[in-house]
This record gives sequence, C-alpha cells and structure tokens, in this order.
Amino acid sequence: IEGRLQTRRVDLLVIDGAAYVYQDNESDRGAVTSFCAALNGLAARYDMAIVLITHESKTTADNDTHAASGSTAWLNASRSVLKLEKDRQDPMKRVLKHIKTNRGRTVQPVVCRAAGGVFTALSFDQKRA
Repeated sequence: IEGRLQTRRVDLLVIDGAAYVYQDNESDRGAVTSFCAALNGLAARYDMAIVLITHESKTTADNDTHAASGSTAWLNASRSVLKLEKDRQDPMKRVLKHIKTNRGRTVQPVVCRAAGGVFTALSFDQKRA
C-alpha cells in the first residue's frame, strides 16, 4: 500500500475491515498496539487520515469501552474512535458517536437514516461536546 501512496495524494484511507489487513490475534494487546502504531505512522508520513473499521464485541456491545472485538488496545492505540449504533426505537436510524479522541474534543452524535444501503445524516451539530 505504501508504494501506491508514494505515487498519488490520499487524504483519507478507509480500511473495511480490520480482518482483511490484520492477521494476528485480535486479543493480543502488544500485537494490536504495534499494528495501530504502524497505521498511525503511515498516516503521519503521508499526512492523511486512516479509518479502520472493526466489529464491536458481541458480548458487551452496549459498553463503549468494548466498541471493538478483541483487545481494548484497538481503542487505546487509536487517536479517535467512532461507534455506529442502531437506534432502539427506529430500526432504520443509526447514531454515529464519537467516543474517544486524543487530540481536541469529541463532537456531538450524528443521527443518520439508512435507505438503499446509504446512510444520510439527519442531524449534525457542529458544536463540540
């Protein structure tokens, strides 16, 4: 991937999902931290943002500290963490929550509606929490 980044300008790299690029034990804190550090280094070298999509823990999905399956290092080693939740009252709505940031402040949740495989923001408050 780094070879491609050297030949073109990329502002945002989205990896959907982590299992396609991470082949180690997702519960191994050291391995996860090293992997996330490598992604953070890549982002810094090429002055871009990287979004890594992971699945949440199925056993503790309602707990923000378990927003990623496996080690808590997925969250701890990340600069910022977003979590997409289903709305309990409307199955077509989702809420995108900003649950962690190392730089700056978290932003208010964004309420979205799913239609035809696309999420459309219904509310976006640019005020900071």
